[in-house]
Amino acid sequence: MKIRNRLTITYALTAFLTLAAGGVFIYWFSARFHHQEFFRRLEERVDVTEQIFLEKNETVTQAVREKFLHTLDEEIEYVLTLQKSGLDSLDGIFKQGLGQEIQQGKAVFFWQQERQGVCKRYKLSGGDYVVVVTAVDIFGQSKLDNLHKILIVGTFLGSLVLISVGYWAAGRALRPLETKILKASQISAQKLDLRLEVDNPDDEIGQLAIAFNSTLDRLQAAFEAQRRFISNASHELRNPMTAIIGETEVLLAKERSPKEYRAALQIIQTEAERLEQLTNDLLGLASSDSMGKLPSPELLALDGLLLEVLDKFPAERQLLKIPDFDSVPMILASRSLLASALRNLVENAFKFSGNQPVTVEMAQVPNGCIIKVSDTGIGIPAAELGNIYQPLYRARNARRFRGTGFGLPLAKKVIEIHGGNLEVQSEEDSGTTATVFLPLAASTNTSGLPKSTV
Repeated sequence: MKIRNRLTITYALTAFLTLAAGGVFIYWFSARFHHQEFFRRLEERVDVTEQIFLEKNETVTQAVREKFLHTLDEEIEYVLTLQKSGLDSLDGIFKQGLGQEIQQGKAVFFWQQERQGVCKRYKLSGGDYVVVVTAVDIFGQSKLDNLHKILIVGTFLGSLVLISVGYWAAGRALRPLETKILKASQISAQKLDLRLEVDNPDDEIGQLAIAFNSTLDRLQAAFEAQRRFISNASHELRNPMTAIIGETEVLLAKERSPKEYRAALQIIQTEAERLEQLTNDLLGLASSDSMGKLPSPELLALDGLLLEVLDKFPAERQLLKIPDFDSVPMILASRSLLASALRNLVENAFKFSGNQPVTVEMAQVPNGCIIKVSDTGIGIPAAELGNIYQPLYRARNARRFRGTGFGLPLAKKVIEIHGGNLEVQSEEDSGTTATVFLPLAASTNTSGLPKSTV
């Protein structure tokens, strides 16, 4: 069911119930008023009847006598003595228990089917008497019946009017949404540049359009990154494959000397190793993307792991700034993954700084440790700094160096899996600094885990 129809039904039910409840209240209040007013008039008739039939003296004015002649509809007057026979008559003629109620000295109002009645006790010199007057409020009941019909008709007519207004109002309110649905249906992979118009950013439809446009921005960026990845991957994979096929064709064209065979096979081996490295990097990146938690976590001494990584690089080019910690900084990590990420960062620093030294610093901060790897090499152009985490992306000034473009993306994902973060600051021709933050292992998370003292 469409939202417009649901809103209309909800509005219709609400309007009908509201009007019906209002009609019931009006009818009940009006009926109560008419009945009380008629009881008051009956009580006046009781007083007039008492003056005419019980007092029987000359003090009764002519106005009272004339008032007595103006009877109510189907009015009946009763004058009874307050004796057993009179009390029995009250209980038998009118309602059970009326005789008991009248002895309390107050006027009693009662119903006798559609008749209303008032019973009142009088103490005179000749004894105690009871005057009862009953009548039917024909005029009042006629007015109530007419009011009842008006309220029923008014409720249904008012509901129809409100339903029509609600249907129109819902359609008008949802018309911008229908326009956006039509526009959204035109968006496809070939038209990702289309966006929804934001008429009013403060209402819900405007906020929905903003959220949808933001999703399209992210989706378009993902598509563009995918296209670049496919283009770069095709290029990187094609180069070694072309070299291998070319060298093989040359070898098979005619007989070659052993020296030529060895040279060609050396080229084939180099390109095959490059192809293997690309494949391994692709598998590593895919594996890091699919990880929801650390595989085989263990407690590691971070300074020991860092020194183990640096041991694979020329010591004469290393400037180390690792302090003597009061307590060994322990982290919860996957040894192989974290070592691979740190190795990528250090390898990049050595690769792009020529023969210049590489500075590696380590420091402890609240809740974690910082590792900085700095070089004074070629740096990264400012315009390309935002693309360095895209797989296979290589800055224009780095393309003359051998590499695959997977190092930084893989390192970033691995560090984030460990709950840390990686930031790279760089300036072209001045150098690059990669800063890694890793959280220390909490004592509550380390029980039962293997501990390493690397």
